[in-house]
Amino acid sequence: MLRKGTVLLILLFISSFCYSQQDISALNSRLEEMSVEKPGLTEVVRIDISGASLYDFINSIAAEHKLNVSADSSLNQPINNSFYDISVKDVFLFLTQEYDLEVSFVSNIIVFKKRKEVKVVPKYEPKVIDVVYNKENDFLSVRLQNDTLSRVAQAITDKSGKNIVLANDIKSTTVTSYILNRPFDQVVEMMAKSNDLTVEKDTTGFYYLQKAPVEAAVPVASKNQITRKGAPNNNAESGYFEVSVNSNGLLNIWADSADAAQLLVAAADKLHITYFLYNKPENEITTLLADNITFDQLLEHIFKGKKYTYKKEDGFYLIGEQGTEGLRSTEIIQLENRSIESVIMSLPKVFTDKVEIKEFVELNALIVSGAKTIIEEMKLYIRQIDKVVPLVQIDVMIVQYNKSYDLQTGIKAGLDKSNTIQTGGTLFPTGDINVNGNSVNGLIDAF
Repeated sequence: MLRKGTVLLILLFISSFCYSQQDISALNSRLEEMSVEKPGLTEVVRIDISGASLYDFINSIAAEHKLNVSADSSLNQPINNSFYDISVKDVFLFLTQEYDLEVSFVSNIIVFKKRKEVKVVPKYEPKVIDVVYNKENDFLSVRLQNDTLSRVAQAITDKSGKNIVLANDIKSTTVTSYILNRPFDQVVEMMAKSNDLTVEKDTTGFYYLQKAPVEAAVPVASKNQITRKGAPNNNAESGYFEVSVNSNGLLNIWADSADAAQLLVAAADKLHITYFLYNKPENEITTLLADNITFDQLLEHIFKGKKYTYKKEDGFYLIGEQGTEGLRSTEIIQLENRSIESVIMSLPKVFTDKVEIKEFVELNALIVSGAKTIIEEMKLYIRQIDKVVPLVQIDVMIVQYNKSYDLQTGIKAGLDKSNTIQTGGTLFPTGDINVNGNSVNGLIDAF
């Protein structure tokens, strides 16, 4: 398939290249003929152009060399070229090849247009239906992924020689199935069943496929009455449910006082899920109406608050009581901000009764063992209380401050009978002043 596509691309490239070469050669010949009447085509061009549009460049050359041209206004791509001692004809040939132009002639007018893109429609190659049939042991293998049922039936018929007839309303239906090396009848039956179809084999060996009839419902007991839509029959015994798979591959469930074990088995069968029951849920009754839910969500809601749990391992669903070996979980819950002594005293009784708890002082952690659902709930609770307790510290500073000042004032005076001591006094503060640069001492003489 890949090789055919590669060859096709190479052929398209070669043909496009050859067409381009022949087109340029023909254009060159036509311009040579026109140059006899229009000598401007052979005149030499010396120009260095940058940023101008192709439309303006063609028109400027035509005006310079007295040529009649018609350039399409859509030729607005900027050009950056330098031409030195090259003929106008060669410039036109270069522009035609460089910018993929289509050149035509109307009398002596040269018409430049953008070449129309030729769309190559790839050849449709239908998907190969992967069907293998072994005539020696009548074994059939199918690997189908959203394949049209009509083509699947044709492929099986061609490989096996056994006729498969389809109802008119399912011919365009897409089917998905993966079954290897199983008897022919079993493969056809399982392929039909997994795609909500039924198959019948008549006495002539024809296989007839049609839509599966609308099921009344899946009974949970032989005496129970089941209705597909509307309110249940109040006179009937309680206990019924419906399980179906929608186009999204999710479950649509309607159950009223249904046995949980049988509901789970029916849902697993619809989704082709493998499971193992360690302990079958006994006397567990459930009522629900849900659309677009997964098998995991169904298990979680049915077992919530019950003694049963589930675990998914290597593609298997393990179902049983919470304490069953293989379903128990053991985890270490590390504490970051609180000590285990303070946390373990605050655990609710629902955890300490249902989960085995050991202290790991060195790691400041708890080792818990029990049902995974309860452990997850316990981890959520511990994360909520494992917080730093805020501490408020208040510092009080007492400062004593004394403010005081002294003021001294008075008069100094006295008498001196000797000649050596000046008799006089000083008034405090003094009254010394300067007058015109001379110092005047304000003294108060005493008698």
